[in-house]
Parts: sequence; structure tokens; C-alpha cells
Amino acid sequence: MIKKKSISITKTARYFFNEIDYKKVTTVVFALHGYGYLAKKFLRKLDFLTSESTLVVCPEGLSRFYFNNFSGKVAASWMTKEDRLDEINDYCNYLNTVFDTIKPNINKNIRIVVLGFSQGTTTMCRWISKDYFKTSDIIFCSGDIPEDVNYTQSKNFTNANTYYLYGDKDVFLTKKVIEKIKIKIEKSGFRPKIKKFNGSHQIDEKSILEIIKKY
Repeated sequence: MIKKKSISITKTARYFFNEIDYKKVTTVVFALHGYGYLAKKFLRKLDFLTSESTLVVCPEGLSRFYFNNFSGKVAASWMTKEDRLDEINDYCNYLNTVFDTIKPNINKNIRIVVLGFSQGTTTMCRWISKDYFKTSDIIFCSGDIPEDVNYTQSKNFTNANTYYLYGDKDVFLTKKVIEKIKIKIEKSGFRPKIKKFNGSHQIDEKSILEIIKKY
């Protein structure tokens, strides 16, 4: 007979951020990468957000692996379906720790934006739905909406400005997939502003800049 027992361990994790004078920061963007990224590379894709008043923080998925077989490019993932509830709990605790590490350096009334890209959108949802901190803006970009989140019970999803961005040439988010996502959004109870941009499975710089700079 095979038995299973889970244990908690200490693990070293990392996050990346743009070097900045904290005293000048008015906005913090927590950006969660997609499947197959490393956080440092993802942060480079967000260079367009760099300013003296915007701190961009990119945590990295806890599971790293070789993207091509057994060598070459190293990538990261947030989770798989194996022991999914434990993995969700682990990355939520990790992301809370990242937030707690940043929090002492910033003004308590600062604007907090959370951005999820691709696989990072589902990670973002499960994290911020726990209302560990208050968000001003929630940005979905080129990703899915998890059905295991109670959006109407989350202060973040009921009070924050929410946006859903997707590309008209996205090979993953086809027209059929987008229609299913829109149905899930309708059933979820929260109402993001939905915008289709000209592009593929990517970060939409123009739309995100418009959101970040609207204040």
C-alpha cells in the first residue's frame, strides 16, 4: 500500500525589481510572469514602465526547469495540476512574503497595481483574491480566468479597477477561447474593462501604460 505525507520545508526564492529611490515612488507594480519565463527576463520586457515614481517588482515562479529537454534555456513555472492546492498555497505564501519585504520601504498610501501575464493571470487571481493587501488596479494580459476563485467575496475584485487585455492574433487565446473566458467573467461577478489589442501572445505596452499613467 502506498501512503502519502506532505511536509513543509524552507526554500530559497527570488524576485527582481528596478533600482529606484523609494522616497519618490508613488506606484508599485507587482508583475507575475507567464509559463517559461524567468523573472529577470520578464522585468526587461517591462522596461517601458520604468520611471522615478514607479517600482516594478517581478517575483519568479518557484519551479525552474530546462525549457528544451535537459539543457539550454532555464525557465520557470508557477504550478502544475499535481498537488495543486498545496502549490497554490505555497506560491500565495511566497508572494505575501515578497510583499512584506517591499512594504517597509514604501509609503502606506501608495498605489499598488498587480499585473498578470499568461500563466501569471491565474496566479495573480488566486493571490490577490485573499485580500492580503489592497490593490488599486488589476490587469489581466493574455491569460485565463480561474474558476476556483470567489470574486464577489474579494474586496480587491469588488473595489479595484480591473482590466482584461488580449491580442487579436493570439494563437492560444483564439476567438473560441476568448468567448469561453468572457462567459466565465460574466459568471464570476466582477466586471473588468475588456480590450482587444493588435498583437499576439504578448504584453501590450500601450494599454498598460495608459492604465499605469491614468492618475
